Amino acid sequence: MDVILLAREVKADWVLIDEKLARRVAKGLGLKVKGTLGLLLIACRTGLVSKEEARATARELASGLLGFLIPRPLAAGFPLVPSPWGEG
Repeated sequence: MDVILLAREVKADWVLIDEKLARRVAKGLGLKVKGTLGLLLIACRTGLVSKEEARATARELASGLLGFLIPRPLAAGFPLVPSPWGEG
């Protein structure tokens, strides 16, 4: 929850959180929330990583080996899914 307090203190544009409860709390406080896949999507759209690299990373995250709980169907379509925050 420290990230939420810090985001409010510095008036951050958005906050990076993956945990479901913390995301709900942050949204309830009016913060814009992005997760790991959202950050990966930004990196892909801005050319920091290629679509192939983004897809491979999403698949690796969905494998569960890194401790993430990303649904496989979401990872399979990545980065072709629409932006969760309405950009592009």
